[in-house]
Amino acid sequence: MLSFWKKSIGLDVADASVEIVELVGSGKEVKLFNMGRISLRQGIVEQGRIKDKERLKKALKSLF
Repeated sequence: MLSFWKKSIGLDVADASVEIVELVGSGKEVKLFNMGRISLRQGIVEQGRIKDKERLKKALKSLF
C-alpha cells in the first residue's frame, strides 16, 4: 500500500516573535517534524501590524 505524506507549515507572527511549525503526515497520522522561534526587535510588528517589512523579511529568512 502506498502512503502519501503531506507537509504543512504553521506560521505565527506576533509583536515580539515569529514561530513556525512543520507537520508531516496523512489523515489521523500527523507528526511534528520541525519547529522554530525567533524574537523580533521592537518596531517590526506593532499591535499586530507590520511596520518594517524588510526587517520582518530578514527575520523570516533566518527562521526558514
